[in-house]
Amino acid sequence: MINTLVVFQAGLSLSSTALQLTSTGGEKKRVSIAEVLTSKASIQLWDNATRGLDADTALKFNKVLRTLADVERNTSVVSLYQAGNGIYDLYDKVTVIAEGRVIYYGPRSEARGYFEDLGFVHPDGGNTADFLTSVTAVNEREIKEGHQGPIATSAADFSDAYQKSEIASRMRQELEAHMRDESRQAQTEAAQDAIQQQKSKLAPKGRPEKVDFFTQVRAALIRDYQMRWGDQWTFWARQATTFIQAFLTGSLFYAIPASTGGLFLRGGTIFLTLLCESIQVIMSFSDLQSHLSSV
Repeated sequence: MINTLVVFQAGLSLSSTALQLTSTGGEKKRVSIAEVLTSKASIQLWDNATRGLDADTALKFNKVLRTLADVERNTSVVSLYQAGNGIYDLYDKVTVIAEGRVIYYGPRSEARGYFEDLGFVHPDGGNTADFLTSVTAVNEREIKEGHQGPIATSAADFSDAYQKSEIASRMRQELEAHMRDESRQAQTEAAQDAIQQQKSKLAPKGRPEKVDFFTQVRAALIRDYQMRWGDQWTFWARQATTFIQAFLTGSLFYAIPASTGGLFLRGGTIFLTLLCESIQVIMSFSDLQSHLSSV
């Protein structure tokens, strides 16, 4: 059920055909997101995963993370660019970092009030996420009129203010209580045992893979075949090109004399045979690199 939910929420559709090589960057991005979401990872780190997605798909993606957190009890650490209030309100906690320093980490619902207490004004109708990132920008932030007390200007000032705040103290106590909880260790061991039971008999126990090496190779070969068959024009054009090159190369070295005079020509035959195949391999790596760069 979760896998089907991920496919539809990621903006994809269920189909029996393989992905065409002519797919757009946004479509490939959605496929990559769906692959990670269906991996059943308990902790997921997303670095600007919504870049290149439209606003509706970005919101659906974050809703999927919220659903996985509620149903599967997953933990997602996400960095987002220009997150709207609809996305911002889906998360439990927020972290604000400036120049490598943590200037806030705590409940999402208390972040706005924390910076307002420091003397900054949240614009009417503005995004809370944009407000949090603008407090360190001297040219963008707005100081509350009549505010008493110093105004933080540098990242070090914000970090010192946060370390002395009640929220920082509460977060440290929460972490210490979590580390002292002995039931967490029992839950971790139970989860590890459940994962080991899901593995195949030949899968290495000390590795995260759930299947053995040969099963992975078989799956990779099937996937490669499906991708090639999904773009049949390129597949058959490459076969035709190989045949034509072989015919031309063979015609150049036809009827080589059996004496030592044909020794040099035979070396040229071997060289051209390896050269043509090497060029095709290089072209395949180029196609793979272009695919990965778009993802």
